[in-house]
Amino acid sequence: MGAALLTPGAAVVPYSDDLLEQTEWLAERIVESGGEAWVLPVSELRERDEALIRARVRTARDQEYDTLRTKARRQLTNRGVVALEHGFRSVVARDHFHAAGRARARRAIDSARAHRTG
Repeated sequence: MGAALLTPGAAVVPYSDDLLEQTEWLAERIVESGGEAWVLPVSELRERDEALIRARVRTARDQEYDTLRTKARRQLTNRGVVALEHGFRSVVARDHFHAAGRARARRAIDSARAHRTG
């Protein structure tokens, strides 16, 4: 979902109707499994706290994009490029704050596709 971990048991995701629905569904599954979970919408954060959370989420996505770039440099098979594309779409879906590494990862995957051997 692209959450930023605040503590070992608390995370924050940006607000959207879709993410709210996903977190509520996840909380229901946790409760049904015997655990405890709450979805607590936050309508306002201090500017400094929001900036910190955004930076944390961007850093996490950048690390994922860097991993994809590293894999793309070594990937020369069609199957591997397909896996990279799937991984890229997965990271993009969680990249709520547009991490800087997205374009670099895209270029690396495109280059791997252009140089694949089959």
